[in-house]
Amino acid sequence: MKILCATDGSKSALAGPRLLAQLALGPESDIRLLAVLERGEANPVAWQALDAAERSLEASAARLSRTIRRGRATDQVLDVCAEVASEARAAGADALVVVGSRGHSAIERFFLGSVAERVVRHAPCPALVARPVTERLDRVVVAVDGSAGSTAALEY
Repeated sequence: MKILCATDGSKSALAGPRLLAQLALGPESDIRLLAVLERGEANPVAWQALDAAERSLEASAARLSRTIRRGRATDQVLDVCAEVASEARAAGADALVVVGSRGHSAIERFFLGSVAERVVRHAPCPALVARPVTERLDRVVVAVDGSAGSTAALEY
């Protein structure tokens, strides 16, 4: 499996790597950690976000890599997601994008919409929006309505 896990280092964004750490991912799985620097942000912000995400995944057997991009978060996440999905297709593997439910910039989310929402709507592969959990994940609820999308989610 090829997984893109986008993070900005916030508590909500770190829910993604923490959730992935609970999955039985083996060394054949690749997790690409992505941090996006928007206007005015310096490189240490991205490195700190990636360090925190990597610490959350210490126990995972999956292979980790890091990517830092500059630009609008939604655009960069979707661009890297397309790369990961293409790599997965070429390898005959599944792809997944994981994002937190919200990030640092509440004002920007209010005016421009949520990165998570846009990723879910436009990702070329299944998307998982992770929320912080206080306990170990042991149950999953999948909502189905008979549509092709919900059937595909259930099968996945």
